[in-house]
Amino acid sequence: MQDHVEVVARGDGRVRERPWVGVRFEVTICAGVTPENCETRETVVTIPVSNNHHKNRDPDDSHPRATSASLFRLPDKPAHGDVTSRTEIPNQAVARSPRVSVVTPFYNNAEFIEQCMRSVLSQTFDDFEYIVVDNHSTDGGGEIASRIADSDRRVTFYRPETFLAQAPNFNFALSRISRTSEYTKVIMADDLMFPRCLEEMVAAGDAFPGAGMIAAHRLEGSEVVPAGFPPSGNDPPSGPTLLSGRDAVRLYLMEGHFLFGTPSTVMYRSGLVRGEPVFYPPGRIYQDTDAALRILRDVDFVFIHQILTYSRTQDTGLTQKQERFRSRQLDLYTHIREFGAAYLNADELARQTECARREFRIGLAKQWLHERVGGTNPRYWEFQNRGLATVGERVRTVDILMGVPGAVWQAVERPFEALRFAARRSVGS
Repeated sequence: MQDHVEVVARGDGRVRERPWVGVRFEVTICAGVTPENCETRETVVTIPVSNNHHKNRDPDDSHPRATSASLFRLPDKPAHGDVTSRTEIPNQAVARSPRVSVVTPFYNNAEFIEQCMRSVLSQTFDDFEYIVVDNHSTDGGGEIASRIADSDRRVTFYRPETFLAQAPNFNFALSRISRTSEYTKVIMADDLMFPRCLEEMVAAGDAFPGAGMIAAHRLEGSEVVPAGFPPSGNDPPSGPTLLSGRDAVRLYLMEGHFLFGTPSTVMYRSGLVRGEPVFYPPGRIYQDTDAALRILRDVDFVFIHQILTYSRTQDTGLTQKQERFRSRQLDLYTHIREFGAAYLNADELARQTECARREFRIGLAKQWLHERVGGTNPRYWEFQNRGLATVGERVRTVDILMGVPGAVWQAVERPFEALRFAARRSVGS
């Protein structure tokens, strides 16, 4: 006996010949003709709508009707109470399982969001879904993103019910990825992907099935980042470099070779993203780095020796503000304190903790000395204490005093660096 499906639209009780876009349905799936062989459940049915969908309208309704050739599927995730009615049902439906889920969460990026989205939609690899989440922008960015989403069936536009902090907004976006995609790629709204980005990253992931994280060089302004990798040898690499996750993290904790870039420069196995209810931990300085150090305990890491993304440098951006707060020293110190035991032996851990603590204290002392002549900056100390709180510490007077000799020595040894920092501080204050 052939299976059959009955679709009933809730609200008016009528059985429709075809499902309509934007209606919550009660679906009865039967394996035979008797009631005991049927299962009924309420769900949202989404259908693909072609560019000429306006030709298939019911005269009595404003919603486009699907043609008889249309396919429909149950959504990858049920509608949640934390999204608005505008976006409970994706405005475009992709009737297949994409290999890649691309995600852009954003807030007030009207100046760059269209360029970002166009860079994704122009990829040479096109087996992807594109999830765009507007966190209640007030500069018109949400309207720009929604308009582009309406014109391309690969794009699904969401807006949370309420404004979210950065990490929760990113996690909201990641929670919307397909249940069956193989890879997840985040691209920040003020960044761009070069045309072969997805193609190269998927190829690297396919070539190394044990790799849970894939990264590449990025162009940051006019600078290629990271520089100097691989760390030794003069021969150019013939292809992507495979490292165990442990070795990749050790290069960072022991030698300072930071290969994990920004959220825009890496790609994850989707299974790792779906396996974490909170992928980006809130309250951290660089949530993406924390995520990398967490997942690389168990998977391999692949680095592609090509420039695949572009990151803008803006004086008003979060990264630039964090540089003025000397966050790199704080970041390394807290990461060694939290993750060092998983990657380093006891001697290495003791040595690297002391080295990182010394550099962190020197940074505190530099700021303290600068404030003796340039005025105080309470935000700097709030930032440091917020970071230290993740490992159960706080800034102490003894930390500042112990860093003063090193800060004075570095100022004498590298006077131009001190002057450049003072200039940046005066511009950014």
